[in-house]
Amino acid sequence: RVAGIRESGSEITITCEPLATALKRIGLRRPAQRQCPHALYDAGCTVSQALFSATGTLLSHTGATVTASAFATKPNGWWVGGKIILNGVPRFVIGHTTDTVTISAPVPGLPQNAAFTVYAGCDRTPATCNSKFGNILNFGGAPWFPIKNPFTGDSAG
Repeated sequence: RVAGIRESGSEITITCEPLATALKRIGLRRPAQRQCPHALYDAGCTVSQALFSATGTLLSHTGATVTASAFATKPNGWWVGGKIILNGVPRFVIGHTTDTVTISAPVPGLPQNAAFTVYAGCDRTPATCNSKFGNILNFGGAPWFPIKNPFTGDSAG
């Protein structure tokens, strides 16, 4: 960790401290990463759940596949990465095509016409943050980070 930099003519002195000193500080540090580290709809993200949700009743369901006309109001994949509340039971949305959504696990005892609220999902990329949510100013990732680690010791070429 760089603790300070001092210039003296044509020389620059960089003072570093071991990573272990970070453990002496209070609180957690957010690691730098290419994708956004914020949980969707949390205080760091600031997107309003209410603006990106839909409610309705199911037309049908079989296992982890649920069908409702409200799902078809958005393009395919819109709900993927989001959540759905079915009769008060939360599930992750892992697939979405037209009026059909696939959830992370079936809900036991779910009636065919169950009420639901579904929330849009996010893939944590700057493109989605900007185009889908209009929230690029709160994007917490660093997509410009190089994919190849420059500190591994192999050649840069």
